[in-house]
Amino acid sequence: MTYAFYRPFFSTTAEPSIALNVSENANTYTVRAALPGVAKEHIAVRVDNATVHLDVEFKPTVPEGASALWVDAQYRQIGKANRQIELPQAVDTDAAQARYENGELILSLPKKQVSSQRQLQIQ
Repeated sequence: MTYAFYRPFFSTTAEPSIALNVSENANTYTVRAALPGVAKEHIAVRVDNATVHLDVEFKPTVPEGASALWVDAQYRQIGKANRQIELPQAVDTDAAQARYENGELILSLPKKQVSSQRQLQIQ
């Protein structure tokens, strides 16, 4: 039987959170989320029109060869977190890209091009 005892350094009442930055240029939104120590298999990203949904599961890590029976102080977040970002303009979901490198999730979200002019034929 395995028991895991964690003595958090900080209070555990707060839910895990996702720290991120959103930037914009003329054609693209870029979202950069800091997720150190999270495996990419524990990250889910959905884009729905102008809304980006991030779901992340922060799992405790145990170094290889170490026992998970006792951790003197737990500094990393543990649990599930989600974040929803409302962008000012719809995203071209077919051209959207996500990559994960060095603990940072980087989303490249091209803006959906909408034509504001249309020639109407008079009937």
